[in-house]
Amino acid sequence: MADHLKTTFEKYQFWAFTAMASILAGIVLNSQADTNRRQEETQREIVAMSKQVAVVVVKLESYEMAQRSLQDEVKELSKRVGTLERDNGEIKQQLRQLSK
Repeated sequence: MADHLKTTFEKYQFWAFTAMASILAGIVLNSQADTNRRQEETQREIVAMSKQVAVVVVKLESYEMAQRSLQDEVKELSKRVGTLERDNGEIKQQLRQLSK
């Protein structure tokens, strides 16, 4: 009888350990699945942010090009204003000479 009880106890002990191992394996798999899901979400966020950064960079480059274009235009207009002021000065001088 004692041998039978010992054998029965060992069987239950084996099944208890097996059940615990199975539960632990399930916990590990669920944890790993959660980690993988979070990693995928993070990766998607990184891709989305990278695209946003690329758009901002393109816009900045566009603004910089527009700014350079405007600066070139301002230089050209400044040259024209300078020429007109010189011409105006010459005309004023000619008027003074004519009025004498």
